[in-house]
Amino acid sequence: MSLTPDQLNAIDMLQLADKTGLTPVLSAKYQKRFFVPGYSVLVPGYSMDLKRSFAKYFFHGAKFYSKTKFADTLKDLVRQAGVPQKANWNIESRIAQFMNDHLTNTILDAKGDFGIFKGAIFLWAMGYVPAAATQNLSQTPMITLPYLGAKFGDVSASRELVKAMVQLSSYYRRGTYDTMSAFEAKALGYGIKTGRISETQAPELAGMSQGANLLEGIGGNKVQNAWVMFQEKAAWMFEMAEQFNRRVAYRAALNLALQKPKAKIISEAISFNSAEFEQLKAEGWSEAEARAVITANHVVEQTQYTYARWARPRFMRGSLAGTLFVFKKYMQSTLFMLAHNRTDVLPRYLLIAALVGGMGGLPGMDDLKSLLKGVASKLFGKDFDLEREARKYILQFSNGQVDPDLVLHGFARRGMGIPALLDLAGSFATGTPGRGLDAPRHIGGVPRGFANNIPFPVLDRSRALGMGQLSPVDIGAMMTPTQDLNKTISDQTQKASGAVFSVGFNIYKAIMDQHNEWSDWKRWERAVPRMIGDVSKSWRAYSEGRERSKGGPAGGSTIVNYDPNDTEQMMEILAMSAGYQPLRVQARWDNILAKVEVEKFYDLQRDTLLEQLYEARSGHRKEEIDDVVKSIRQFNEQLPEEARGKKITSDTATKSIQTRERAKVSREAGVPTQKANVPISRAIDKLYPESTVDVRKVR
Repeated sequence: MSLTPDQLNAIDMLQLADKTGLTPVLSAKYQKRFFVPGYSVLVPGYSMDLKRSFAKYFFHGAKFYSKTKFADTLKDLVRQAGVPQKANWNIESRIAQFMNDHLTNTILDAKGDFGIFKGAIFLWAMGYVPAAATQNLSQTPMITLPYLGAKFGDVSASRELVKAMVQLSSYYRRGTYDTMSAFEAKALGYGIKTGRISETQAPELAGMSQGANLLEGIGGNKVQNAWVMFQEKAAWMFEMAEQFNRRVAYRAALNLALQKPKAKIISEAISFNSAEFEQLKAEGWSEAEARAVITANHVVEQTQYTYARWARPRFMRGSLAGTLFVFKKYMQSTLFMLAHNRTDVLPRYLLIAALVGGMGGLPGMDDLKSLLKGVASKLFGKDFDLEREARKYILQFSNGQVDPDLVLHGFARRGMGIPALLDLAGSFATGTPGRGLDAPRHIGGVPRGFANNIPFPVLDRSRALGMGQLSPVDIGAMMTPTQDLNKTISDQTQKASGAVFSVGFNIYKAIMDQHNEWSDWKRWERAVPRMIGDVSKSWRAYSEGRERSKGGPAGGSTIVNYDPNDTEQMMEILAMSAGYQPLRVQARWDNILAKVEVEKFYDLQRDTLLEQLYEARSGHRKEEIDDVVKSIRQFNEQLPEEARGKKITSDTATKSIQTRERAKVSREAGVPTQKANVPISRAIDKLYPESTVDVRKVR
């Protein structure tokens, strides 16, 4: 490299900072303590970018060299083990099969899996989105806590996790571990060296394993350098959250293993990593230290998962499959971890998931709810919605004193209770009672649930902290009868296409949108990266003073209003720009969609019965007419009180038959049913003189 004079002078400062334990992640005010005036953190070249890029580049180069040098030897070893036949499926055969599979599909397979698409979708869906980073932070209370609690005891696990989080926060804030022992520092270094702490989902998704970042990040032009920096910064928040999770899990497990050396998880970890355990002892680690390190490694792998290509299931590998199932590895790893620890970790996880996310936070609940709805509608002709029925039962059982939202969606629905706690804390200063867990809304024009002391916004995080639907498609939706089957097929096709290819569907929908003008920002919010779409939503809420449904800025109906002069509502607007959803908006949409679903259900049944009646009457088949009339009577009798307006009367049936008959005759005659379309029909008829129109007398 050709260094400038400033960069050469800064080398001494870099060495001084390195000796004092300073790292580039610290804030500038702590770094400047070690600099000579004039040589601050802004000196060009003072960075770990070169060292990091150099290491990554030659790491991948070494992998390529190793493949080239040892591929034939590995093939011979696998050949000696023998590829098993199904008739001889013993332990040795399974080992040989695994060796052959790993060699063929992981080591020798150089096709890759569309890493550029994964990098693009990470930037598209999570880049520069604080909500994605905070969602990732939930892995510590949702996964690590129940796992360590099950293996070491709930009290001990909670204490060590809090301790690890405090120490880690102190490190990032002050630049030093005041209480870290020499063993802990050595163990942490080993975790970083072996990739347990530094192996995260963010670099894997960002496609940083392509090996070209040395040339593009250091030797490229200014545009290339700026683009690489833009990509790295996009993943910074998500990466820091992932590192926080892994370091907290590692340190907590390390301390717990030292405190409880007879815990069963320690023996389990050693049995999974026996060779590494023996290697640690050979390198001079004591028995207790080696056991603690192996346990910490194992806990991180079990709770934070491994996102390398070799660790993915077979159906998630390859160019197309790897792209279709991007973001699904977390879900698959969580389900497998819970299945393998179903007697101890699973009950604790379900308890925390129910507390945080309510019924909707339990794994598979969305699939079950949709499936029950589809089965009830298709097989029994019933309108059954699990969430709606639960709301009825909760309100009836508690006499309206318990908010169904807390049972169905947990504390995450109310921003994890943080707004209520802050408002409660403010009540000690103002003397005004806090708002409690009441949802912010207006009843009869009277505001309820808004802040009385500290105007912190209430954000709905219930959907972000749950797994959502486990199935790639909504099976229940495909079973539910609908008037627009093509829409159901297109929606489920988009859902099955995964996060990457779904972007193309959204772009196409935005281009073909007929409801909004080209200049309307709402039109493009799903067709652009999430960070841009979130900023657009925030700006619309601020400039228009509302969130609207279909339609333009003037004609669209209002969902909720925003008053920028109201501090809490202005904070909601700002939170939207960071990717969060205010509870007021989500609750209103849930209400609207629930009404639409029920209305569509009864309208579809009603229209179907009227169509069947017309078919039976047109065919003059008395038995069929009697059956349809019987079905209509059953439909009317089973209508709930609130749906009595959908009842089919004799007058309704007569008008429906007459209308359908007129439409049929008009179609057969080639005459439009609407008078305004008659000139159009005549003009088209002139272009098709070869067509035959059978004009019949109107009955």
